[in-house]
Amino acid sequence: PVHHQMPAIKLSEGSYWGLALTEYDEQMVLSGYHRDISTSGSWQDITSIFTLTSMSPDSPSSWSPPNVVLSDIDIRPSQGDALAIGLGEENLHILYQEIRDDVTGLDRVGMMYTHGNPDYAAWGFQSSVGDNARMAQMIVLTNESDDVLIASWIEGRGKDAMIAHVVTDNSWSHDAERIEAPGATHIELNPTSDGVQIFYDEINGYGPVTRYGLLSDSSLGQTLALSNIITEGFLKGHAGMQSDGILLLSSASGSLKMRTLADMSGESNRVSGTSSFLDSLLAPLPGDKETKVIILGVSSTLFVVFLLLITLSVRSSRRQEELIQSKEKKYEDSDTLELLVKPIEDDGPLLAIDTETEDLVVEMETPVAVLDDEELSLSESLAVKSESGEGNARLDRRMKRKQQREISDMVQSMSDALPPLPVVEPAPLAAEIDVKSLPPLDAGLLPPLPGMPPLPMIAPPQREVTCPECSAKFTVKDMTLTRVDCPICSAKVEC
Repeated sequence: PVHHQMPAIKLSEGSYWGLALTEYDEQMVLSGYHRDISTSGSWQDITSIFTLTSMSPDSPSSWSPPNVVLSDIDIRPSQGDALAIGLGEENLHILYQEIRDDVTGLDRVGMMYTHGNPDYAAWGFQSSVGDNARMAQMIVLTNESDDVLIASWIEGRGKDAMIAHVVTDNSWSHDAERIEAPGATHIELNPTSDGVQIFYDEINGYGPVTRYGLLSDSSLGQTLALSNIITEGFLKGHAGMQSDGILLLSSASGSLKMRTLADMSGESNRVSGTSSFLDSLLAPLPGDKETKVIILGVSSTLFVVFLLLITLSVRSSRRQEELIQSKEKKYEDSDTLELLVKPIEDDGPLLAIDTETEDLVVEMETPVAVLDDEELSLSESLAVKSESGEGNARLDRRMKRKQQREISDMVQSMSDALPPLPVVEPAPLAAEIDVKSLPPLDAGLLPPLPGMPPLPMIAPPQREVTCPECSAKFTVKDMTLTRVDCPICSAKVEC
């Protein structure tokens, strides 16, 4: 989350710069320079050092108000670098820069040291520790209840540049030692279990190179080992990972590159002659030994929980089966079982065999199905459903086809029930008679022919048509029509 802890100011009224952050025992400290140009309207241009503390830095309300530990510092953002701070068991330690003119009478940027409680204002301890100094780095180690300060910075410029380093206590009782480092531009410190690693660059006969050293507590004997060239290029940054790390370098032409720093004597590179069963299990896992143990423990726990869930589910299913079986057995043994189906007794034997006769005769009563008159058949229920509009389109089509079949069967049965027409024998041909010479005859005065019904009136022209949909036969009397509607199913019929 973004926190706004200091009041916003205009660039014409001042600025915050040179910020540094440190942490110890879950307490976070943020410190930096505050240049106040306006100075409440007096325009005195005062630069001071402030601190902010918090035990839970994620919460905006947990940060303390700004606390000014030093005031009226003669330094400008163009002349100074960021603060070097470190929090220990005793105090908060700060290395800062200030313009000094003592001894030589010339103005130059000096390195100053101060310490105090980060929650108190106006610290009283100040000490001058360097001359023409820049790029300060500091690490605070704890020795029981005492703070051990390991600091380093660059003094001078160009061929006169030197690396100053010191291992001292809370009161800065030791002076810094210096070694030549022509063209030095950058310093990095990295704490390890063997001491504090120091990386710095210089320019020598090989060109720009980066050197490696090790600083330790003076009370333990050796304090410095600074001479090893590890790679070429100017140092730009370092990311430490316990004893190993990664260096960011810049060549003389300005290109960037990275180099890996590996400690060949570290615990991760030690190979023992014998390996236990646990080591064999941890070997395929990623990370260091602690990470491997955590991964193995979590995996084993999840596997055990999975087996327990399977076991519980199997047992619960078996219990349910046993409970169902016991209930079924109880129902079978019970004499008070209620009959859900009422049995019907037969009036007589369904099968009778007469053994006295010579031929075997089997008589069997034909079962008579008794249907409830009130209960509708399936076709009737579907018809009622279709007529009431509760059916779908498919049911309507099926009912329509059923009606067409019924109509076709009814027409066919009516056609079959009609008697056949009588066959009339042709009369013998008479002698040729001149029809024109005969007078017209009245059909009503002619006697009826023997064996023939009376002749009806001559019918108009007509023809019979069969519907292809319902197979119904009907008569079309209009000879000019080529297409008519079926009177039964209303389908179009070609004449």
